[in-house]
Formats: sequence, structure tokens, C-alpha cells
Amino acid sequence: MNPLDALNYGTASFAIVAIIYIVYLFLMKKEKEKDQREESAEIRLIMESNKAVIENNTKALENLTSLLRELQISSARQEEKLNEILQRVRK
Repeated sequence: MNPLDALNYGTASFAIVAIIYIVYLFLMKKEKEKDQREESAEIRLIMESNKAVIENNTKALENLTSLLRELQISSARQEEKLNEILQRVRK
């Protein structure tokens, strides 16, 4: 084998390895982009579910606040009635 043939084979081998490496980098970039899209989709789902949970908790707190107000009003009315009864008994 003459030196020029060996040089041609070496150059061809280097070119093939370079092409394989470029294809590998391209595929890895595509896979990384796909992973990022999947992560973004997961994050969106988590945020949507968290939003639903927050809305449900807000509604529950509003209902609880309303119930507490009603209990306070009822307690105040009962206290008022008891005071009236005590005043009648004392007379």
C-alpha cells in the first residue's frame, strides 16, 4: 500500500467518524429538546392541578368563613336571649 492510499483511507475514516459524531450530536440535541418539552408539559399539568387545588381550598375557606360568621351570629343571639332571661329572673 502506498502512502497516498493510506492517507486517503485515514482521511476517509476520519470523515466517517466525524459524520457519525455529528449525527450523534444531532440526535442527542433532539432527545434533549424532547425531554424539555415533556418536562414543560409535566410542569403545566402540575400547575393546573395546583391551581384546581388552590381554587377548591379557597372555596372551602370561604364556606368555613361563612359558617363561622353564622355561628358567631347565632352565639350572639343566644347570648342576648340568655341575658334577657337572666334580667327577667332577677326582677
